[in-house]
Amino acid sequence: MQAGYDSYCGLYCGACGTLSATEKGGTDASGERCMGCKSDLLARGCKEKCRMRPCAVSRGLDSCGDCAEFPCAILLAFERDGVAHHNAVVRNLNLLRRADKEAWLEAQRTRWSCAKCGEKLSWKQETCVRCGDGLYNSLKEARDASTTT
Repeated sequence: MQAGYDSYCGLYCGACGTLSATEKGGTDASGERCMGCKSDLLARGCKEKCRMRPCAVSRGLDSCGDCAEFPCAILLAFERDGVAHHNAVVRNLNLLRRADKEAWLEAQRTRWSCAKCGEKLSWKQETCVRCGDGLYNSLKEARDASTTT
């Protein structure tokens, strides 16, 4: 099974530590495995708590950005739930609506790679595991977004 990096809600699953651990043949620190939002192998939190995935699937949508109700109250609540990497979902879906999926995925791959060495990053990393460079992660991005809004 190949991992999928796009999601229904606008998160880039390629920056998920659980998916990265699964791709390497293991599990994350809590024993979870996942191959992405659009796969059959989902992390427990995504499987049990996500409200966007079942809604989009029931409507036959590729993402919440394709919905006539975008951005709905469910998506906005998710974006504002205080989890740093959730704060970009509406922005990501708007970008995805204006670009083709492959271009969006490539931009996300670049965004979530270390600028110094190219190592794949996760949402919460503070430093690159390969070169030690400081990273612009979701936590810093959320702080910056809150000071500009």
